Amino acid sequence: LKLDLTPNMQQKVAPCQVSGKVLVVDDLRDLRVLVGHLIGSAGAEVDYADNGKQALDKVKKQLADGHTTYDIIFLDIHMPVMGGKEAAIELRKLGFKGAIIALTAATMKGIHNELNALGFDDMIAKPVDSHLLYQCLELRLGQKDQPVSPVQPIPKPSNDKKCFLLVEDDADAAQITQLLLESLDVDTDIATSVKDCKAMLEHNSNYDKVLLDMHLPDGTGLELAGFIKQHYPDIERVIISGMEPDAVHIRQLEIEQVLLKPINLALLNQLV
Repeated sequence: LKLDLTPNMQQKVAPCQVSGKVLVVDDLRDLRVLVGHLIGSAGAEVDYADNGKQALDKVKKQLADGHTTYDIIFLDIHMPVMGGKEAAIELRKLGFKGAIIALTAATMKGIHNELNALGFDDMIAKPVDSHLLYQCLELRLGQKDQPVSPVQPIPKPSNDKKCFLLVEDDADAAQITQLLLESLDVDTDIATSVKDCKAMLEHNSNYDKVLLDMHLPDGTGLELAGFIKQHYPDIERVIISGMEPDAVHIRQLEIEQVLLKPINLALLNQLV
């Protein structure tokens, strides 16, 4: 991609006028320049970073200096050093409350829920459509009364490091949940079936909690919860479900907690 900001392009008037501080994070310089130019033409102050770590360092400095943070951070998903997903999690842990918008070529089904769980507010597909970008700016900054101030981060657990076993057959959901838990300083192993879970527990029964998806390829989370209750009574069991499970079964099995999908950092923080 080669970008030539001709005089005609530079003079083009944006369809909206906003104010605020925006950070554009992408490892491709030409894309950073293009997105930054469009944002600047709408009146916002623009800053740039090459990767997620640079973005994180900039926000850390703002917080340390007592300055207001960015109103919006546009984050590319795939970058060297630190990608957008990891950066979004770390930004939310810092206490960043501005909007985080993903820039991604991936638009497959379920991507919105995945990104929302990681702390993103919205996404804009690549190649970036200027009209969608302006709509995003107007939505986030057009009615902005005051800048976003530094806030307190989510507290990390003060006790010893925990270890969870996650039983989930959806590879993407398992990876996201593992990433979120490890951002909370929880070691997380993954089993993809009832059989795998039983084998892993036989090898290591020192897990603090087992997180059980309701629907597994060779059984149900409730059936597995009953097995764990009988054979490993000291391990806490948590059901993860897309809908409210039967309350009678939950009481009978003495399930400690139930988390409803979509899973996000705030929900998982309750477990630790």
